[in-house]
Amino acid sequence: SFDLLIGADGLHSHVRQILFKETPEKEMGACVAAFTAHDYRYKDDSAYVLYQSDKKQMARTTLADGRTMFLLTFRSELLPEGASIDDPRPLLRTIYEGSGWESETALQAMDDSDDLYFDRVSQIRLDHWSDGPVALIGDAAACASLLAGEGTGLAMIESYVLAGELYRADGDYSKAFRNYEERLSKFLRKKQNAARSMVAFFAPAGGFQRWLNRNLIRASSLPGASFLTGLFLDDDIELPDYLESGPVNISG
Repeated sequence: SFDLLIGADGLHSHVRQILFKETPEKEMGACVAAFTAHDYRYKDDSAYVLYQSDKKQMARTTLADGRTMFLLTFRSELLPEGASIDDPRPLLRTIYEGSGWESETALQAMDDSDDLYFDRVSQIRLDHWSDGPVALIGDAAACASLLAGEGTGLAMIESYVLAGELYRADGDYSKAFRNYEERLSKFLRKKQNAARSMVAFFAPAGGFQRWLNRNLIRASSLPGASFLTGLFLDDDIELPDYLESGPVNISG
């Protein structure tokens, strides 16, 4: 038995599957693969280097320990019919072979890697994140997708608010869970809606989108660009100071 159970087990949450029985994963029409390589031939320290062609992208960056991390993203329509994702290496070769740039060298590094990750890009959209004494946080509750790059930060916000609402509710977990959802649901849905547009950057549909992506990247180095980007990325949310207000005693 338990008093509370918090499911924080990610996009493919087992706790969520048991709790709701439904399949709330909303695929976004793209797939992603990632892996690292030792002693990769090409290095660009402190840079994110990418190459795009229609419906796919290959990117790499150098990690602090000298390894090279690769990120491959492509439109789901490029998946060969009936392809198995149990071993994604053959299908990734089919999609990226002959793509130019460093594709052959990168694919060889993929074959030698022991940490290949592959998945469909998805979001988790639920009407509620709790049932009885069980609640979800992080990607298990409201994944915006790997392409959004905000999973850790959003999970920290959700954890803070949930812990604070439990503290305020003074034992009434139903009230705490309800307040947790009411405070964050609109904010997280807005994040999810914004993340859907990221597919066009990571897997451009065609030549115009690739042209637009290139020019957006170039514009990011112009004076004042970081300020404007900050305005766009600024989160319109105010988190309460739960310790300042203290627990709300509902027993009386």
